[in-house]
Order: sequence, then structure tokens, then C-alpha cells
Amino acid sequence: MTGSAVTDPLIGAVSCPTGTLDPDATIVCRGIRIVTALDVARGSFTNTATAHGIGANEQPPLEAFG
Repeated sequence: MTGSAVTDPLIGAVSCPTGTLDPDATIVCRGIRIVTALDVARGSFTNTATAHGIGANEQPPLEAFG
């Protein structure tokens, strides 16, 4: 897979390593979010990110985990 990227509406900018990701390999993408007083008052913070990339032969990968 190439073109690895992550979309995360709560984090904003997320950086991922460039290059080719082999089958069954993993990468770590990083972003920063400051915990707010409202997060603390709620007692938890839930976040979901979406991974994107281009699979072999320009096809979308079969699975992407966020």
C-alpha cells in the first residue's frame, strides 16, 4: 500500500511515514490533541480516525483500521 494517510476530525493534522507498506506490516501515524477541561469533566474522550491508502494495482486496500 502507498499513500498512507489518516483523517481525524478531532486531531486535525496527522503525519504518517511515506513509502510502501507491505502486507501485514504496520505504521504509526502521529497527531496531537490537547485534553480540554470539558474532556476531563465528561470523564472520558472518544476518538475515531480513518486510515486511507492505495493498494496494489491502484486498488483501495481491503482493510483499513482507524
